[in-house]
Amino acid sequence: MEFKTIKLKEIANITMGQSPKGSSYNNQKAGMPFLQGNKTFGRLYPTIDTWTTEPTKIGKSNSILMSVRAPVGALNIAEQDVCIGRGLCSITMKNGNTMYLYYLLNNLMHNIKNRTSGTVFDSINRNELENIEVIDFDKKTQDKIINILYNIDKKIESNSNTNDNLYEITNKLYEQLFVIERQEAWKEYNLQELMDISNGYSYTGKELVNESKVGMATIKNFERAGGFKEEGFKDIEPMKAKENHYANKFDILVACTDLTQNADIIGNAVMLLNTGKYEKVVISMDLVKILPKKNKYLIFSILNSKEFKNFALGYKTGTTVLHLKKNCFKDFNIKLPDLDKIKDFEKVVEVNYKKISSNLEENNTLIQLRDTLLPKLMNGEIDLDKIEI
Repeated sequence: MEFKTIKLKEIANITMGQSPKGSSYNNQKAGMPFLQGNKTFGRLYPTIDTWTTEPTKIGKSNSILMSVRAPVGALNIAEQDVCIGRGLCSITMKNGNTMYLYYLLNNLMHNIKNRTSGTVFDSINRNELENIEVIDFDKKTQDKIINILYNIDKKIESNSNTNDNLYEITNKLYEQLFVIERQEAWKEYNLQELMDISNGYSYTGKELVNESKVGMATIKNFERAGGFKEEGFKDIEPMKAKENHYANKFDILVACTDLTQNADIIGNAVMLLNTGKYEKVVISMDLVKILPKKNKYLIFSILNSKEFKNFALGYKTGTTVLHLKKNCFKDFNIKLPDLDKIKDFEKVVEVNYKKISSNLEENNTLIQLRDTLLPKLMNGEIDLDKIEI
């Protein structure tokens, strides 16, 4: 397989963003949608809430949008023509092969970040981007590379969509059976009657390391909109952690500290469905582990409900850092049917969460495979001329 090394500018066009005049902004959908590069830009396409009647630099529909200010390198594909501010650039492939460009830029990310500069925040300019060296493959080879990587990403997306549906089904099932159909004659329970609570591990900074087989679950594992994200784990070598400080798959964790002023995280519950690369997981002092006496999935559904979240917000304290008062759990009362007669609900929900967990593990394997293949394909280490795709 033959190839040559060229500059990125030889195969792609780069448009750097420029913010419009302040008087042209609006939230009335007048003019062109406006995007600025910031910490929310990246994996998910951002919600557009700003428009401008005097667009300056435009990112064309289906072009690659990349943040050029901290954090540099977040990528997305433009869903429509959009005015881009100074924090973004738009990159288009001269032969129109957008998906190849997307994977190419992902592979170049280490190089891109090494070319950043700045004192207050990192940024990268057009000249640095244009002069990054890339391997020039013919269109046929580019399409083969896309086919391999895109099929992996489609399976990851399919698993993620399945999980989203399972979460929604499970939440609606609980809502229907235990909220909408709640009966006055049901017995009232104090939540703490149904479970025990175990506090997290109080760690020191010297226990945090660059690489470990033990991960620490923290409030950064909690999505603001609900749910759990692996990126929040910290590598740790705990020196004094006891057995009760560790969490296993399908354990329930609740956030008791929050750095967001909107209290997005405090009181949120997650089920530990995936431990990522770690053999063990310890929970930080900002969390508690819930130990149901029975009916684990019902207890989790209660803690994961809007009803409990709204109740927990009344038990937050603090200004800069919010804390959840622990008596929140013992003060929450709920009417439930005979706990021995909800086995069908437990079985259905258990199956759903085990399927979600399985999909998360498969996605981790697929992501590792994709990330291993990406540089090998883009650097010409795999001879695609000998592979029929």
